[in-house]
Amino acid sequence: MCDEESARLLPIVSASGILEFVQVLATQDPEAFGQLVVEILCRLADLDRDAYEFLVGGMVSKELCGAGLLVALEQAKQALALGKVDQAAERVNAIDVWVRSVEDLGSRERLDLLPAEGAEG
Repeated sequence: MCDEESARLLPIVSASGILEFVQVLATQDPEAFGQLVVEILCRLADLDRDAYEFLVGGMVSKELCGAGLLVALEQAKQALALGKVDQAAERVNAIDVWVRSVEDLGSRERLDLLPAEGAEG
């Protein structure tokens, strides 16, 4: 069945109806809600890359600031400028640990660990 035909067969649902459903789902089944969010973000990445990058870029930027990464980077630069190589290396190592932890959080392997749709928990 083509996409237009499929779309005609879907029930008409208002945005407020969808939002209400999502809010109920988040409260009653947080695991399913999390899976839905992942699906929505993946679909957004496929359908509207600019919107996806805007949304995710904002989240990453806030996390960078909140984690103190930019402060640590500035401290490393200042330490290097002052010739304090050991201090700079310590800051760079801290940044490296943080970046690797973020990579792990966003890894495909971690996504694959999420419970499958319809799986009993």
